[in-house]
Amino acid sequence: MSNFQFNLKSKKVNQLCQQTIDILETRTEDEVKKSVDDFQDFWQKYQHEKKLSIAFIGQYNAGKSTLIKALTGDESVRISAEICTDKVTEYAWQDVLLLDTPGIYAGNTEHNDITLERIYKCDLLVFVVPNELFNPQGAEFFQKVANQMQRVGQMVLVVNKMSRESGSPQVLLSTIAKVIEPYYPQQFYTCFIDADSYLKSQDPKYIKYQQSLQTKSNFNDFLDSLQKLIQKNELSAKLV
Repeated sequence: MSNFQFNLKSKKVNQLCQQTIDILETRTEDEVKKSVDDFQDFWQKYQHEKKLSIAFIGQYNAGKSTLIKALTGDESVRISAEICTDKVTEYAWQDVLLLDTPGIYAGNTEHNDITLERIYKCDLLVFVVPNELFNPQGAEFFQKVANQMQRVGQMVLVVNKMSRESGSPQVLLSTIAKVIEPYYPQQFYTCFIDADSYLKSQDPKYIKYQQSLQTKSNFNDFLDSLQKLIQKNELSAKLV
């Protein structure tokens, strides 16, 4: 998996800040010392809060947790056909904070409230739907996030579980366009992937089929979409 280009830039920011601290610490004047203390306090707070946060949201059983597990390789991520995400769970990935949220409109209003609260707080969103696309509740939720919460331009739309799909992405795009009107799929960097295939490609049991599974997963397309979204929002400076 390729690293994001902003990693090098963020390391440079770290180096420059540390060099500034080193230079200031050589001075003895009281005012300069106070400046050093203030800057160090700021930098420590920034280091704690700097992580870019991305919430994975969407319908129940769309594969949000599978997608996060494919990104992070974290074996602690729970995956099940049943409802297995009942709270917001945080995972670290390349100095990015990924948040796995409960599926919306699965008959639990508490889950809905938890997810909505996180949407307001997160920098960016990954909205995940299965290959069957939006159910009525999912379509309503997408429109709410895009319109009422004004997150157009801050969200990637991921169509997951494409290994089950017989139709082409072009056919699915026409259906998506009708659901998300007045917007267009391109505004959400829409991509079509199969996260489970990518997970299998990382499993030694499937080493013989690794290349074909990675191709089938189309996972790099998702990474490209995510990077474009981050660059568009000029959030790379938050990453260290």
